Amino acid sequence: MVIGAAIVVALLALSFVLAVEAAQRYQRIDRLRAEGVPVVVTVTDCLGLASGTGITEVGFSCHGTFRLGARHYRAGIDGTAQLYPVGASLDAVTVPSDPQILYTAAAASALHTSWTEFVAPAALFLGAAAVLAIGLRVLGQRSPPREPTAVQL
Repeated sequence: MVIGAAIVVALLALSFVLAVEAAQRYQRIDRLRAEGVPVVVTVTDCLGLASGTGITEVGFSCHGTFRLGARHYRAGIDGTAQLYPVGASLDAVTVPSDPQILYTAAAASALHTSWTEFVAPAALFLGAAAVLAIGLRVLGQRSPPREPTAVQL
């Protein structure tokens, strides 16, 4: 019973986290489309991203600096896993009110939202509901403990 409850809690927590992440991604994309302005970002560094086993690289995560108005910013460059040389200039798009939202121009033009991002959270939620329903059914089928009967002599 404790294991079943732990599974339900874990599935619900994971479902919640994934749903919030998908909603935040939607919000970032919407803000980028509505408020995005072009900037030129200069690559400052790139780090290799390891695979699940940690043996091979699956891409790169790059950071860069850019100027927006009179201010300079440093942010991660989203929308690409390509290795860029330090000092390379890239066309990018950012949101003035949140300059940490920074995508390459090519990636920004290809961004789209899709309901499919909510499939995994929904499946996990339904899995939690199924485990809970099965657990309640099993508990309901258990017979109550028998009371000892008196033996007449």
